[in-house]
Amino acid sequence: MPKFFKILDKIRFDRKQLQMVAVNSSKEAGLIDLVNYSIQKVPTFIIYRRGHEVGRIIETPFTTLENDLLMFFSEN
Repeated sequence: MPKFFKILDKIRFDRKQLQMVAVNSSKEAGLIDLVNYSIQKVPTFIIYRRGHEVGRIIETPFTTLENDLLMFFSEN
């Protein structure tokens, strides 16, 4: 998580656009229904653009966190 926030700070990402949900060991988040998010492992980063999911990082990035996020943010 610290590296993720460092990246967001570097790119001056508007934190108002960030939604974080903490889950327990059963992958439940209290009153928040996560069924549609299909969370299997944590951490799971779900990247949305214009209301649509454009990518996920599940547990570990495919290459690096920076490269994976760049790929998601730069897709058309």
